[in-house]
Amino acid sequence: MPGADVSVVIPLFDAEGSIERCLRSVASQSLSVREVIVIDDASAVSFEAPRPLPELAGSPITVIRFPRNRGAAAARNAGVARAQGKYVAFLDADDAWLPEKIAVQYTLMEAGGWSLSGHGYAFLPLAAGQRCVALPPRSRAVARHEFIITNPFFTPTVMALRAGFKPFDESFRRADDYKAWLENFRGGRTFLIDQVMAHGFKQPIGEGGLTGSVTAMHRGFMRVLVSLRREGTVSSLFYLAATGTELCKLPLRFIRVVAKKVLR
Repeated sequence: MPGADVSVVIPLFDAEGSIERCLRSVASQSLSVREVIVIDDASAVSFEAPRPLPELAGSPITVIRFPRNRGAAAARNAGVARAQGKYVAFLDADDAWLPEKIAVQYTLMEAGGWSLSGHGYAFLPLAAGQRCVALPPRSRAVARHEFIITNPFFTPTVMALRAGFKPFDESFRRADDYKAWLENFRGGRTFLIDQVMAHGFKQPIGEGGLTGSVTAMHRGFMRVLVSLRREGTVSSLFYLAATGTELCKLPLRFIRVVAKKVLR
């Protein structure tokens, strides 16, 4: 079976301890990808593409290096601009995919004419018994109002049609992904696959990374909502509802972080 016409975009910043694990999850895909693009966002130790993994023999790795740190949004934009595939799939350097991810998502995107899709994500690695993907997986169209309550898509789960993809807003270091998914939302062509096919290796809040600071994430999200309203991407009603929801969530996040520290 020919490989998927997919370009994998991986921003990298000081993740030398996890990038090989990340790449191996791409190499282990049951359906190979067209190419892998790693964007080194001025890491302290420059990333050097590893000697080709046997499974990635047909999927060349391209490395883009930034002379100064510009953030994940700029890194992903550079990757999309360089990409040649019909679709782009986003993956973070400290995350990993299950082997069936590309085959399942690519097949559904092609068959359904989807322009944007995501799937389930686990913050910590799955147990061996949870790693099997049910076939065929269930999927559903995402409604725009769902973005009022939450971001339906974790970035390492997203695959998007490259043609016409609106870039990430580089003026934001946080919540830029939420903004991008809303700006690329297409009713009836935006889907969520009800299956976990990607996972991370740390809890979502309080363990470092861009999501490590509850307050910083909150402020970033609020700024993004203001930007979306000013641009006319969302209505006043959407803005007020999403802002109110975020304000209600903030104290709950603090309680969660404190509870984890107490229980350690």
